[in-house]
Amino acid sequence: MAIPLGGQNFLKALYESDTSTGKALKYGIDQPTENFATTLGALGYDEAAGGLRSLVEGPENYESAAARFMNPGEPWYDFNWKDFPLAAVEQSGQLAGSMALRFAGAGVGTLAGSPVLGAILAFGGPTLFEAVQIAGPVALDRARNNGREEPNGKDWAGAMGTAAFS
Repeated sequence: MAIPLGGQNFLKALYESDTSTGKALKYGIDQPTENFATTLGALGYDEAAGGLRSLVEGPENYESAAARFMNPGEPWYDFNWKDFPLAAVEQSGQLAGSMALRFAGAGVGTLAGSPVLGAILAFGGPTLFEAVQIAGPVALDRARNNGREEPNGKDWAGAMGTAAFS
């Protein structure tokens, strides 16, 4: 079924605008992959990091709807509710990754061991998914704050503590 020309123009304009659902979705998928790539790069796996970085190309000049929703500079309880739908779409990459690892962990753990192992992996998978995204950027920031380009063991220890409590 062909989309009429007017509809095609509308969809193209929606996709190319900075507030479109498509760009929010791309941004939401790009963020976890970029954070994974940062962690892999900080650990010295530059080739794998490059592969992840090129997996999804984030939208150009995109202003995060989640950042607009949080309404910086205003009181903590004053949210910008008109940006909430796109802010929710931006979380799709996090949700998809966490759910995929939850189901995979539960399935593999149950098949390989027992329902107890399945439950442990069902909760451990999403936890690890989030921790890996946090550890690399935090370790690099700690190293840069101390005048180094590469994180050392102390930076990684602090980053893992931050990831564990996030």
